[in-house]
Amino acid sequence: MLVEFSVTVVSRPPPSPVSVYALLPDGSVAAPELAYTAGQSVRIGVEFTEAIAVHAGPGGGTPYLEMSAGGTAPARAPYDTGSGTALLEFVYTVRDGDVTNLLSYAGTGALNLNGSTLDAVNSEEDVLTALPAYGDPGSLSNTSSVQIDAVRPTVESVYAPGGDGSYGVNETVSIAARFSESVTVVGSPAITLETGQTDRDAVYLSGNATDTLVFQYVVQAGDNSSHLDYTGTDALRVGEGGSIRDMAGNNAVLYLPAPGTLGSLGHGAMISIGRTPDTGGQNMTGGAANMTGGTGGQNMTGGGPGGQNMTDPNTVTLVVGRGGVVGPGNVTDRGDEARITVNVGGLGTAGTATFPPDEPVVVSTSFASVSFPPGVTATSVPADGMLVLYVA
Repeated sequence: MLVEFSVTVVSRPPPSPVSVYALLPDGSVAAPELAYTAGQSVRIGVEFTEAIAVHAGPGGGTPYLEMSAGGTAPARAPYDTGSGTALLEFVYTVRDGDVTNLLSYAGTGALNLNGSTLDAVNSEEDVLTALPAYGDPGSLSNTSSVQIDAVRPTVESVYAPGGDGSYGVNETVSIAARFSESVTVVGSPAITLETGQTDRDAVYLSGNATDTLVFQYVVQAGDNSSHLDYTGTDALRVGEGGSIRDMAGNNAVLYLPAPGTLGSLGHGAMISIGRTPDTGGQNMTGGAANMTGGTGGQNMTGGGPGGQNMTDPNTVTLVVGRGGVVGPGNVTDRGDEARITVNVGGLGTAGTATFPPDEPVVVSTSFASVSFPPGVTATSVPADGMLVLYVA
């Protein structure tokens, strides 16, 4: 007897990834909104439809995930464990500079075999490697909310909240350091100032959990600085057991702008400490002038009709503000933020008015001054009457 029957062949899909998610160290799925900083490891599981065996390539290559972590260089999460199971585990180590609010891999083709092969343990089917697309069910960006912040806060500027000024013994100078983001403080940071023969510290006062930390320095006997600044780029210290960190826990970069450069204390403010204010005024009369420094102020005298009477602020008084020339005066050209060219020919003939470098040279009879920076040699009225001075 002939028996007829039919056979229905049911094909099953080849093994493939169905879900990618972050794992805790114990292997459980990570809770949402985990945050990682530089040096920490993110364990990532790729779950397949069935058990997969991993075979290293001829050169020892093993798979890795190409990650999208916000850094500038390509990011990879190398294979770690799981061969023979349906869950392959990869580990990504966060690098300095990585930052993202939602860690993901770099597209559906992010699983790179790197010369290795993947085989199904219980079948001869070829293994597919395409991952779920960004945001789709089963994708890392859908299953986990892993945040990375490995950008270290930096000091953007150091300035004096009170602006320019002169401070005597026992008076307090406030100094602020502004960071690129909010920071938390542990301990008592300090900034070492160039206060004269003995360098001294401005101590931390306030600003925890903000982007600006305030330090204070009380002027002491023996201090002497006509243009206060800190000692160098390494002047900010946190001390043993102390720290300055951002909200993610990244240690701040403690380098300060170089003294005298943009963003430094000395560039932004003219602060003098420890000096006794001059008791003498300025007397400017007649023709050729003689300018000398000293505690008695400056005396400018001369005879003859060629001189100018500089007691009249509307004729030759220089009024120089932090932002440049803001009033009348013999200012003919402003070269840059630090310099102006002043017509001083009226003070006398060439070579007669000497400007000493060891004391600030006050050319103004108003609220600001113009002076030479430390180290500039003494000069006198040039032949053309035009003198380059530095805005204080």
